[in-house]
Amino acid sequence: MSIRIPLLSAAAFAILAASNLSAHADTIYTTQAGFNAATTGDTTVTFGSLVTDGTYSLVSPPAIDVDGVGFGIDTSTSNGNLYEVGANYGAGHYGADATLSSQGSTTGINNLVATLPTGETAVSILLNGFENLNSVFTPEPITITLSDGSSWTVTDPAADGSYIFLGITSATPITSIDLTDPDVLGNTTLNVAQLQYASSAVATTPEPSSLLLLGTALLGFGGVLSGKLARSETRA
Repeated sequence: MSIRIPLLSAAAFAILAASNLSAHADTIYTTQAGFNAATTGDTTVTFGSLVTDGTYSLVSPPAIDVDGVGFGIDTSTSNGNLYEVGANYGAGHYGADATLSSQGSTTGINNLVATLPTGETAVSILLNGFENLNSVFTPEPITITLSDGSSWTVTDPAADGSYIFLGITSATPITSIDLTDPDVLGNTTLNVAQLQYASSAVATTPEPSSLLLLGTALLGFGGVLSGKLARSETRA
């Protein structure tokens, strides 16, 4: 299955919030090509084999394993439903490709959790989200939280079936991705069209604070050595 990503995907969404980035040395990629160039051994998970185009089916209980990746709803925080949605369903609002869709939560937080088979240093996700209120579709912010504690909030301003691409490489192995939308009116939808996991092919760059400490240590060592040489010359 070919996943269609808008050419303007980098400008099609805004990263509204980020946390713990310096602590985990995560690198963000907003294009598939950029992510692919920075990773090796990619495994791509899609959902076209689960459901017929233009249809949907309920996943009950709300958990499913697809190519070794577990997808599900955290039922302790949401009473929503999980659906397999075929390509081009719902006048295209879900997108041109099959998706897993979490929706209908009226208590707690609408969510969709992906659990990887092993810890990986690179992951990417293709997704969209919207609110459907009386057949009026409006964009919804989606918070993406990794198992290493890093998180971002993204919004697709179009709500027209286009996808948001977000790729991450991390120095800390990633074991899960948690998508959340705090709206509890039961009208919000989280849709995932593709998930990738891989190994980062880019060497980890020391953080500025680490380089500063190293530089300070070297300067201190140089000062001690210079003092010893000066005393040695005086005694001579």
